[in-house]
Amino acid sequence: MHWAFRMAEIMANRSKARQKVGAVLVRKGFVSGGWSQEGTKSHPMVKKYTANRAYNSLHAEQHALIGIRPELYRGGTMYIYRARKDGEQGLAAPCPMCMHWLTIAGIKKVFYSLDIEGFNKLII
Repeated sequence: MHWAFRMAEIMANRSKARQKVGAVLVRKGFVSGGWSQEGTKSHPMVKKYTANRAYNSLHAEQHALIGIRPELYRGGTMYIYRARKDGEQGLAAPCPMCMHWLTIAGIKKVFYSLDIEGFNKLII
């Protein structure tokens, strides 16, 4: 398994959310991580940039990008991992909102865990 997936797994296990997802952004030696965070109301960053108020949490992909200068992540690769309750990996395909964020951010490749062992790759 790629080292960035191992880091994304560690990030996922930090999450207290119902869906434990971790994300790691890698670009030219720069690394940033994040994990899913749930709340009873929208996270300020989600509220600011998302019209759909049904999203009431900060997703791991967003957490990995927040507060970072664009020149550090543009053209980078995002690794996303979901930790299921049984300890196995689960499907971590980015939701439409996160795909939008990743596209706008200029992320070029996204790898995410599948329900079975292995990973899928998207090129944006």
